[in-house]
Amino acid sequence: MPTTNDMRNILDIQDKHLTFFGNCVTKGDFKGRKCNFIDCTLSYVPEECSRRLQYL
Repeated sequence: MPTTNDMRNILDIQDKHLTFFGNCVTKGDFKGRKCNFIDCTLSYVPEECSRRLQYL
């Protein structure tokens, strides 16, 4: 079972705000192709960008 540190090293993720839990990798299909999905949790709620609202 991979740990958070293992997933960070494998994927070369620098963001310390992502947490991976056991069984975080699942297999599935996306647009007709077989894929591995990796679930994680972000440790904070990002603020909405005010510039984004201009384009909606």
